[in-house]
Amino acid sequence: LSDLIALKLHNFEDDVGEIVNRAQKEEKMEQALKKIGSTWVTLEFVFTQHKDTDVQLIKLSEEDFETLEDHQLQVQNMMGSRYLSTFEEEVTGWQTKLSGVADVVTIMNEIQRTWAYLETLFIGSEEVKKELPEDTERFAGIDVDVKRVLKGFF
Repeated sequence: LSDLIALKLHNFEDDVGEIVNRAQKEEKMEQALKKIGSTWVTLEFVFTQHKDTDVQLIKLSEEDFETLEDHQLQVQNMMGSRYLSTFEEEVTGWQTKLSGVADVVTIMNEIQRTWAYLETLFIGSEEVKKELPEDTERFAGIDVDVKRVLKGFF
């Protein structure tokens, strides 16, 4: 105790308080980044069979999608923190990765939803095939491409 008194830290109470506060905020940010990292190491897409085919549809579970949104919000808040400098590279990296995952999930959901709807029309309906033969032929090519991409995920 006498060593601490000899340092006369009581004369620098505000400075010491700011250093302690900064260290606590950085520790909190570091722990949040570790939690984000450990979550995404184990997180996996969910595959479900499309109708009676060998095609698997890909998605994130509802819980995992909420986790994605939560982590994006956490990272965005970190970007606005005055304590960012220590972890800026890691935070920016997570911002890019999470944004990429969100974009892929959104695009894949839209593609799969649209494809499944059109598949019913152009492959399942003889009337549509007769009425729109060029569109049916064009969709047949799209159908092959979408199935190839989806099979590539699984």
